Amino acid sequence: MEKKARSSIYKTIPAMAIVPLMLFGLLVLIICSWRFNGVMHEKVEDELQNIAASVAATYDTVYPGEYRYEAVNNIAYYYKGDEEITGDFTIIDSLKDATGAEITIFYKDVRMLTTIKDDEGKRFIGSGVSTVICQDVLDLKTAKFYDGVVIGDYTYCAYYMPLLTENGGCIGMIAVAKPSEVIKDLVFKAVIPIAFVIVAAMLVAGFISFRYAKNLATAIGNLQKALANVAKGELSKEPHYTVMGRNDEISDMGKSVVSMQKSLHVLIERDALTELYNRRCANQRLKKMMKKAEDTGTKFCIAIGDIDFFKKVNDTYGHEVGDKVLVAVAKAMKATMTGKGFVARWGGEEFLLVYDETEYKEGLAKLKAVLDNVRKLEIPDERFEMPIKVTMTFGITAGGAEDDMDQLLRIADERLYSGKSGGRNQIVGE
Repeated sequence: MEKKARSSIYKTIPAMAIVPLMLFGLLVLIICSWRFNGVMHEKVEDELQNIAASVAATYDTVYPGEYRYEAVNNIAYYYKGDEEITGDFTIIDSLKDATGAEITIFYKDVRMLTTIKDDEGKRFIGSGVSTVICQDVLDLKTAKFYDGVVIGDYTYCAYYMPLLTENGGCIGMIAVAKPSEVIKDLVFKAVIPIAFVIVAAMLVAGFISFRYAKNLATAIGNLQKALANVAKGELSKEPHYTVMGRNDEISDMGKSVVSMQKSLHVLIERDALTELYNRRCANQRLKKMMKKAEDTGTKFCIAIGDIDFFKKVNDTYGHEVGDKVLVAVAKAMKATMTGKGFVARWGGEEFLLVYDETEYKEGLAKLKAVLDNVRKLEIPDERFEMPIKVTMTFGITAGGAEDDMDQLLRIADERLYSGKSGGRNQIVGE
C-alpha cells in the first residue's frame, strides 16, 4: 500500500482560497486576523494551564508533601516532601519533550529548576522574574497568563501558577512557557489562507472553510480534553479519534500526549531506583488478582522478603553501594519471576513477590530459586577488593478466593520476621 502523504493545516487551508476581495476582503481579513489571534492566545493559555497542572500533579505523585527551601552554608536546597529536588531535571525535561513547553519551578521569584537554556546550553538557574509577576502571582496568590515575557534573548507566552502551602502561604511558582513566535507564525499562516478563501467564491470557499474549521476546532478541543485528562491523572484514556486519526501536527501533539501518559505511568508505577513496581502499584495489582481469585477460584502465593543485615551494608560501604545492592537484588528476583505474577519494592530493603495461579508447593519452589539466585550474587565495587555478597529472608503464604489480602500480607510479614529472628538466610512458610 502506498504511504499516504503527510498534510499540514498550514498548507491545506491556503489550498482552498485565493487573493482578497478588494476593500471588503481586506476588512474581513483584518477582522479574521484579530479574532484568530485572540482564539490562539486563548488556546495557548488553556494548553499551558493544563501542562502546569500536569507538572504539579506529577511532582505531587512522585514526591508527596510540600515544597520547602533550606540554605546550608550559603548553598540553596529545594525539597518536595522528604526528597531534595535541587538539580534534578528528569521530570521537567521529560515533560518538555512530551509537550514542547519550557517548564520552570521557582522558590519565591528565583528559578530553582528550569528547562530554559541560553545559547551555550546553560540553564537559567538562579534568575528571577519581573516585579509585576511577583505582585500578581506571589503576593496575590493567583495564576496568571502573560503574553510577551522576556527571558534571556527570547519572548514567551507564559502561564504562572502559585505553589501554595497547607497554611495558605505561597512558597513559589510553576511557570510553563512557549515562544511568542509560535503564535505569531500560527496567526500569520492562518491569515494567508483566509485571504485566498475570500477571493475564491464566497459560498463555496465559505462552506469548505466552515467544514474544515469545525473539524480543526473539534480536534483542538479534544486535544485540550486529553491534556486535561492527563492533568487529572487519567493516564489510560487515549485522545479522541478526531485527534489521533489526523495526519498533521495535531495528531503529532496527540501522540505526544500518549507518550507523556506512558512516561507518567512509569513515574507513578515504578520505583525509581530498582525499576520494580512500587508499593502503590503493587497494592492495586494485588487487589485485581484477589478479585480474579474470587471470580475463578484460582490459588496464589504471596511472599515478603528482606535483605539480611542491609543496614550493616550501608554503614560499612555507604549508601551508594547499598543502592547497588538493591538494584542487583531486584534484577535477580525479577529474572526468576517466570509465569504469572510480579515482584515489587515493598519499602526500603523489603520486596513483595506474588505468584498468580500457583499452588503453595510450586510457589515455594520458585521462591527457593529466588533465594538461590540472591545467594549467588556478587556485587563488585572498585573501592573494595572483594565483591559484596548478601542473603535474604522470606516469609511465604498461600491464598485463595476466601482469603483477605491484609491478613495474607500480615501472615507473610510475620513469617519473614520469624525467619529473621531464627537465623536469617531462609524461607519460612506453612
